[in-house]
Amino acid sequence: MKSKIGYKLVIALVLFSSLITLITTALQLYIDYRVDIKRVNNYETLIRKSYLESITTSVWLYDDKQIKTQLHGILHLPDMERIQIHSDEGTNWSVGSIKSKNNLTKEFSLIYDHKGDDTNIGIMRTVIGLDSIYTRLLKKTFTILLSNAIKIFLVAGFTLLIFQYLLTRHLYSLSSWLKNIDIGRSFDKFYLDRTISKSNKTDE
Repeated sequence: MKSKIGYKLVIALVLFSSLITLITTALQLYIDYRVDIKRVNNYETLIRKSYLESITTSVWLYDDKQIKTQLHGILHLPDMERIQIHSDEGTNWSVGSIKSKNNLTKEFSLIYDHKGDDTNIGIMRTVIGLDSIYTRLLKKTFTILLSNAIKIFLVAGFTLLIFQYLLTRHLYSLSSWLKNIDIGRSFDKFYLDRTISKSNKTDE
């Protein structure tokens, strides 16, 4: 009886712990993915607030050196792969190169305020690589899976030991005692091998 109940309990705990490990790992990876995507999407706001106006002015003045300096500044953002400007006059500037198969493209209109009139002088495109995000998540998968598995299996193992100490060993003792009972003869009383509570409160 002991091995049968223990075997079933171990199998149940292993299966349940494995399921919880997979669920918590998937949830954590999904949260990390959403954080990275949110960071990438926030680049649009950052570029509009911090770079777009100065770049537009540089394009209006055809300040080639300043334009390249500004584009390289944007290129230093994590996962940014390429920035390209197409002016309406036919002049193009670009830095970086596209390396990812999966990427996100953002477009920004370059509108210059000339004597109170808004003039569209070109467009800027940024390409953000997503492959590096996927690669980082893939590398983190094993670490997260292992750490979650260790924590969950330690809890499951501790639960199993407590269950064995509080219940299973008593069931085994009771089973052995019942097997040796001869109804026609006198028999010893059954006693649990346990510490009696000082509060004198009984349990199951």
